[in-house]
Amino acid sequence: MAGRPGRPIDGPTTIAAYHIPEPLALADLGGDGRRDVVVAHGGWGTFSVMPQRPDGRLGAERFFDLPSYATHYDPRALSVGDVTGDGKPDVVLAEYIEGLVVVEQF
Repeated sequence: MAGRPGRPIDGPTTIAAYHIPEPLALADLGGDGRRDVVVAHGGWGTFSVMPQRPDGRLGAERFFDLPSYATHYDPRALSVGDVTGDGKPDVVLAEYIEGLVVVEQF
């Protein structure tokens, strides 16, 4: 089944994403109990977030800068968790230029 932002995810789904989507993580970034999709984009120095809406669909992809410009990310290189101790989820990316990159919750 093909999918797209705005359509509920109820099984295997293909969703269009910005260039070179590599590792992804599912995490509740907004504290609303819904799993948002976080994707790192190799070669673009960016990651994106597709927030899950109350109806289960994904909202529009939003982009955030990374302090690095790696051309490729390992599929296991992205995670989300509170590593700063402020009670908010942070995006964490392991990569070959900077090492461990932590982007505090925005």
